[in-house]
Amino acid sequence: MLKSIRPFAVLGGYWNAMSAARVLHVTTGLNVGGAEIMLMRFLAHQDPGRFTPSVVSLMKPGPVANRIEAQKIAVSSMDMEPGKLLPAKLGRLRTAIKAAQADLYHGWMYHGNLVASLAALTSGKPSPVIWSIHHSLHDIENEKPLTANVIRTLARMSRHTFAISYCSRIAADHHERYGFDHRRRVVIPNGVDTDEFKPSEEARAKLRALIGVPADRLIVGNFARFHPMKDQQRLVDSVALLLNRGLDVQALFVGDGHDNAVLAQRANELGVAERVTILEVRDDIRDIAPGLDAFAMTSSWGESFSLAAAEAMACAVPAIVTDIGDCAWVVGDASLVARPNDTESITKALHRLLSISHAERRKIGERARARIREHFSMKEYVRRHAELYANAIEAAPRARKAER
Repeated sequence: MLKSIRPFAVLGGYWNAMSAARVLHVTTGLNVGGAEIMLMRFLAHQDPGRFTPSVVSLMKPGPVANRIEAQKIAVSSMDMEPGKLLPAKLGRLRTAIKAAQADLYHGWMYHGNLVASLAALTSGKPSPVIWSIHHSLHDIENEKPLTANVIRTLARMSRHTFAISYCSRIAADHHERYGFDHRRRVVIPNGVDTDEFKPSEEARAKLRALIGVPADRLIVGNFARFHPMKDQQRLVDSVALLLNRGLDVQALFVGDGHDNAVLAQRANELGVAERVTILEVRDDIRDIAPGLDAFAMTSSWGESFSLAAAEAMACAVPAIVTDIGDCAWVVGDASLVARPNDTESITKALHRLLSISHAERRKIGERARARIREHFSMKEYVRRHAELYANAIEAAPRARKAER
């Protein structure tokens, strides 16, 4: 049982009631993605009297970096290119390590976890390491070769961490199947600030005005970067089927990477181009999401916990998800869960939701919001990490003594 958090930091092996614990967060990148957004929001909600954070991004800083810096948190970058871990960039890491003087290292995503452990080893001040994993691992062959090698390396290193924080139970099961130390498992689901993501009576009309569709048209949203694992083309296929079955529906995609025109081309092939709207990354999702009639997460693999679906639910918007990772657990309603890689299953789940009255959908949405508030709040996410940090820092002097 983890002990409750105390507002102290370990400095030189002793509790110091006057200083906050210094935490260096090492993340693969700071583009817009679920893990990156969780890091940003987690930092915004932390108690600065307990923890003083700084952040290192392995890749060149993305939009999330600016939002973290706006919180008066130091962000540095190793400016690596995707798929390349270059030793020549390690000098920047050493500078960040020296500046942080961290009492704790927290890695985010696979490459960030690896470098967080390397940073702790080379810091000259042995400090505990926590890894965060936001990805399910159905089949390691789905991963890029470099990422697969990093995963295998992490499995061998995992017993040297203080804890591995998984955002879903399925993700923990998958990684332990590939050799990650089961004794390090801690499951902390993603959290949503329900004061930020909440219902809005005005959002429906505003969203339809924004994308230029009739006031009574049904809108299904998918807010995610373009990636093969997201299987977003399948939602375009579903929209075509829903139109054929008599529903007046529009798909709205928001996220990075859609400039590759894959979804637009698919919509053109099916003759539904006017029923698919694509927007680039936006920072007003909390204002857009409440205007949806439904959210659809159609991933075929890799998803662990759909933060975007949880945010929509917090806005009282019903979400349908594919049965990947812990997404079925998040929605908590079997009628809203579809089989992955199955267009007809996704279409049927959406049809059930969109063919009922607005009032009936609203009741489902209200239950969804209540579920997020009860099980997946940002407050609980922060509390559990603070508890984990306190235990890691408190255990560090004992661990160093045992190694002597």
